[in-house]
Amino acid sequence: RAFFDRAGAVAESRQPHMLVLVDVDRFKTVNDRFGHPAGDAVIQRVSRLMQAHFHANAPLARIGGEEFSAMLLTGTLDEVRASADAFCTAVATEPFEAAGGVFQVTVSVGMAPFAPDRTADEVYALADVQLYRAKQDGGNRVVWEGRQVAPIRVASIQQAC
Repeated sequence: RAFFDRAGAVAESRQPHMLVLVDVDRFKTVNDRFGHPAGDAVIQRVSRLMQAHFHANAPLARIGGEEFSAMLLTGTLDEVRASADAFCTAVATEPFEAAGGVFQVTVSVGMAPFAPDRTADEVYALADVQLYRAKQDGGNRVVWEGRQVAPIRVASIQQAC
């Protein structure tokens, strides 16, 4: 709730920010295959990786289940996208261990900018549409208004969920 209150304040301030939504791909498979403690470990590690790859002062939140959000003060779209790409790669290359073995997960990212003519709810809805597109196109990618990058390819993925 505090995150969304802050998003409303950002929208009203008209400062340039980007809303980033992150969802762990095929998270139910992690819980079903490796158990809920493994799923909890994934949630915690993804959260730490977000903190490491996005601006130190960027508000981050877990907004439900395996979905996270961040508000980034934008430099350029390319800089924000580069941070999101690096985050996706970091998650995809992070090994997770459970009683059932070592596994890896990926994330999908949807982004939308705050703009003078948009409310916080509109920005969230637009970022959510982009996140849905990322997941619909196979996950493991970053999507923003009108553009999309190819899926993050990582040769070291041993066993994707």
